[in-house]
Amino acid sequence: MFDEMAGQIAGRFGRVEPRRRAEKLLLGLVSQLPRKNCWTIAEHVGDATPDGLQHLLARAVWDADAVREDLRDYVCDHLGLATGENIVPGFRSRACGVSLTGAKDLGWRVGGRSCCAAGCPGRGFGW
Repeated sequence: MFDEMAGQIAGRFGRVEPRRRAEKLLLGLVSQLPRKNCWTIAEHVGDATPDGLQHLLARAVWDADAVREDLRDYVCDHLGLATGENIVPGFRSRACGVSLTGAKDLGWRVGGRSCCAAGCPGRGFGW
């Protein structure tokens, strides 16, 4: 499953080095590490220093928005339910117009109500 997700974003990187670093970053982010920063992720994936991950995040050329959208699509396609609801708390299916750009778009509770319950199209979580 991880290789498929990494393959989804591979084309967003012009060089193989940033693509490999992005894969390592994703591995660290989905790991069970108690603290997630460049040092702990670098150690987790076998790097001696966090320099490569820091380069990816600070200086490498890649389209972060496109990668975010590709990962959103992957999550929706693989973890969403056909009813428009989703099994991942904090996300909604495409029926609700998933966007990872803000709390309301994520379907988090806003003012005690989920975004979908507050008027987004599609079905909410039923919280």
